[in-house]
Amino acid sequence: MNETRIKEFVKKTIKDSDRSDYVFRDRYDHSLRVKMWAERLHKIEGGDFDVIRAAALLHDIGWHKKKNHADISERLSKPFLKTLNLSSDQKDKVLEAIKYHNRRKHKNLNLETTIIQDADLLDELGALTIVWDSMATMTTKNPSYKKAYKRIKKYSGNIPKKIDELHLDSAKKIYKSRVSIIDSFIKELRYELGINEND
Repeated sequence: MNETRIKEFVKKTIKDSDRSDYVFRDRYDHSLRVKMWAERLHKIEGGDFDVIRAAALLHDIGWHKKKNHADISERLSKPFLKTLNLSSDQKDKVLEAIKYHNRRKHKNLNLETTIIQDADLLDELGALTIVWDSMATMTTKNPSYKKAYKRIKKYSGNIPKKIDELHLDSAKKIYKSRVSIIDSFIKELRYELGINEND
């Protein structure tokens, strides 16, 4: 499998999809990080490495304001997959992983799909959560340390609840360690800013 070709296709297709987001949230970089997390989970859980790498890179190439981007990404990936040296079974697994990467309630999915689902949830969690919220604060009117603290605290409140969306015990363990980084940071920042716990 030619990973360089996949990356070139992903970069171009993401650019053409015109997904508006925070300027610092590059979807191509996100796809590379999902691939990294998927490879880490693969080392523990197994699965078809070529399927995992291809699906991780292709999972977010499409975008539509009113449709699930997983469906768009699957549609855009299908003709491209025909050009890759993968078996028909591998191609089917890649397409399943793309289609269901953000539909976590479905059952009886391939291991490779659950790895992509969990890897996608692990991205931007932990230190990157803090960086993301800090950078997002800079796009608001009158940014400040306290404003960043409030944003980090606000959005981190729902993060622990998402652990139930994970399938793999290995991913849950990583998830908990990432959440503890955020919790520790919030406590330290609150202390350094002299903010009361209930503020």
